[in-house]
Amino acid sequence: MAVLEKHAETSAPVHDIIGKRWSPRAFDSRPVEHAKLRSLFEAARWAASSYNGQPWHFLVASKDEHESYKKILESFVEFNQSWAKNAPVLAISVAALKFAHNGEPNRHAFHDVGQAAATLALEASNLGLQVHQMAGILPDKAKQLQANQQKLQTSGSVMNDAARSQLEKEIERQQKDGERFQQDAQAEVQELQQEVQNEFVKKLTPIIDQLAAEKGLQLVFNAGQSGISWAAPGLDLTPDVIKKLDGAKAPATPKP
Repeated sequence: MAVLEKHAETSAPVHDIIGKRWSPRAFDSRPVEHAKLRSLFEAARWAASSYNGQPWHFLVASKDEHESYKKILESFVEFNQSWAKNAPVLAISVAALKFAHNGEPNRHAFHDVGQAAATLALEASNLGLQVHQMAGILPDKAKQLQANQQKLQTSGSVMNDAARSQLEKEIERQQKDGERFQQDAQAEVQELQQEVQNEFVKKLTPIIDQLAAEKGLQLVFNAGQSGISWAAPGLDLTPDVIKKLDGAKAPATPKP
């Protein structure tokens, strides 16, 4: 959870706590007060749900709860661990897939847990905090790996050499499988980012060409990457580029 404020440029008026909500990856290490944590999960409790089933559960640990915090952090994929380890509080949301009142399957459980998480995030924004939700966890692999590691720690001394060696090899295999999954996921994300960037450049280049011709410019710099420390505001093409990009996105008016 973080306290740095940003405000979204919304296309229609929305409440301040919505406009200020964002998903940071940099966090202040200061603890979050217990009263504020209670407010966050009380807000989640009041989210709407099918039959008021409230199928959400949260596993929560602050940094001073060292063992619990470590267990939650280790269930994240490596990339998410790299930035989430600085957050003062970590939590995992869990969905109950059956209704408590009749034992029937709840097809809306994940939707309802999402509503609870969203309500929690909005209350965080209201309290000057921020929440970064993520899906980068390996629940099944994490549970299996943890079970094998615990088995080795508790029973390793009474196992014969062959059984202990086999279990150690299985743990090593599971760790490698997790690493490969993380590498593949990161590669896919990078590929998608590159595709999006290439597509944007295709749209941006003709607009910059047009503006350069209209204004008689010989050179156009990317101010963020060119090393320019100052330039007259009137030389900035960004507002013109945005206007032309927005104009290109506007739907054509249908003919009567």
